[in-house]
Amino acid sequence: MKKKILEITIKNHLNNIKWAFFSALIYYSIVFIAFKDDVFSTENALFIIVHLWVIVQFIIVLYIHITYFFENKDFKLRIENGYIFDVMSDKKIYNSDIKKITINKSYALTAGRVPFFPFQHYKYCEVILNDGKKIILTSLLKRNIDEFLKENLKGVLFENNFTPFCFFL
Repeated sequence: MKKKILEITIKNHLNNIKWAFFSALIYYSIVFIAFKDDVFSTENALFIIVHLWVIVQFIIVLYIHITYFFENKDFKLRIENGYIFDVMSDKKIYNSDIKKITINKSYALTAGRVPFFPFQHYKYCEVILNDGKKIILTSLLKRNIDEFLKENLKGVLFENNFTPFCFFL
């Protein structure tokens, strides 16, 4: 039986940020093989370009990761068939209270596609309630948050919103 508790854990942190480290490892491996000693030579423009590419990606990943963390740091939800139970506030949100769930993710995460950038692995779901309130559930709560919600909240309308970057403010 799958764990139906959604909360930020160390495992979820690592599952989300591992792609940034993996892409940097692959990138630097290729660069070291192709350019050997010129990579760390500060006299040429290649030094700046090579490292700037990785730094920009890490900054974007850290921004998304930190915003996702602060959005869901106080969340502890239990998902059951028919409702979402907020453990912290002792409140149930029934499927009938949910207008729709919008899944915000990169188009690269659709079936058969491979994300090119590490920040494309992040995604979040907006649970829009009938009263107009919105609850944001990020991939820091569960790596495949969208699939998990579809499995456990039957009868709720799901919409996909494909974006190049899954930022929210």
